[in-house]
Amino acid sequence: MLSRGYGIGTTPTALVHHGIDTTIVEIDPVVYDFASKYFGVAPLAPEKVIIQDAGTYAAHLVEREKQYDYVVHDVFTGGAEPVELFTYEFLKDLHDILKPGGVIAVVCSPSISPFHSKLTHHSELCRRHDPPPIPHHSSHHPCHLPPLRL
Repeated sequence: MLSRGYGIGTTPTALVHHGIDTTIVEIDPVVYDFASKYFGVAPLAPEKVIIQDAGTYAAHLVEREKQYDYVVHDVFTGGAEPVELFTYEFLKDLHDILKPGGVIAVVCSPSISPFHSKLTHHSELCRRHDPPPIPHHSSHHPCHLPPLRL
């Protein structure tokens, strides 16, 4: 399993806890160090943590003919996804590192991602999974917090 993008390590940690052999690729060493220090992520062997540009690393894997059953492409930033990680060439490299029958899971926001419609255009190849709507301003919602009093 190859996980692209680390954030606070939620996805890779869950996969490791389920016994899935996971390699992560994160461009920013500070992101990995911060997640390791403050969010209790699953410890990974040094060879399973690749601090490198995802595009360069994907091309390297294609050259080495390394393949994975699953690739999680989670470079969602909450604002804008890096354009270079949604090019035809990059997505082709991701496809080329998949074993037959493998799956690429792309995490992005349909409300802000210009790539969402392109990714889901081929319904025979893509499945869209939307989270349930979160009711706004509901005091019964588990994420509702009372006003902060200073």
